[in-house]
Amino acid sequence: MNVVFGTALVLALVGPVVMQLGGGISDTQLDLDDANVQFAVKAINTYHNLLGDTENRTLVDIVSAKSQVVAGTLYHLELKVKTSSQVELCKVEVWSRPWLSGDAALQVTKEPACKMMDMSTTMAPRITGGSVLVDSNDQDVQNALMFAAKYINNMENYMYLRIPVKIEEVKSQVVSGMMYHFRGVEMAATTCRKNDPSVDLTTCPLLVPRDVRGRLFSINMFYYAKYYFSF
Repeated sequence: MNVVFGTALVLALVGPVVMQLGGGISDTQLDLDDANVQFAVKAINTYHNLLGDTENRTLVDIVSAKSQVVAGTLYHLELKVKTSSQVELCKVEVWSRPWLSGDAALQVTKEPACKMMDMSTTMAPRITGGSVLVDSNDQDVQNALMFAAKYINNMENYMYLRIPVKIEEVKSQVVSGMMYHFRGVEMAATTCRKNDPSVDLTTCPLLVPRDVRGRLFSINMFYYAKYYFSF
């Protein structure tokens, strides 16, 4: 089943979009603020909202852009988008017919296809300075720790959310930003379920009996408030 997205971003299950394919596919250059790219990002968010995922996705980069002359132009886009806890690679096809008006002018010809990227490989930090012990209660450390908790919860195939309950040691290291190395972090299961989009992780009570797993990981916190995570 194909899904068509109009410019109003109201999804209508109208069956396959019929296009008369013309020329071959060729590379093209599009800016981040190009109308076709921004439309694709809105379509990605609308698609996930319909699936119950209300996390907003914002554009990070255009990985690939190709165009194909049809009755108009069909753009084959690979976009890197991010949420508050992960980075995704999404493939979207946008059909542009600028001479038309309303929803027919821009359409997504099928459902966006997104997959989570391994953030430990999206940007490898450049190690520069030595590491030093830091206070685990420092606000930046806590921010990095909660980011890690969200990432671990997204990666783990488990119905309950986990929260950090113990940290043996945390060190900081100046890289391209600040790297925090966490050792002996205990992640305890809570009674909050993953399928609740409104849950506040900091208020979740612990599950009884306790279900605890140990973790060792590093987080690179860049000055522009992006986080990159590695085990």
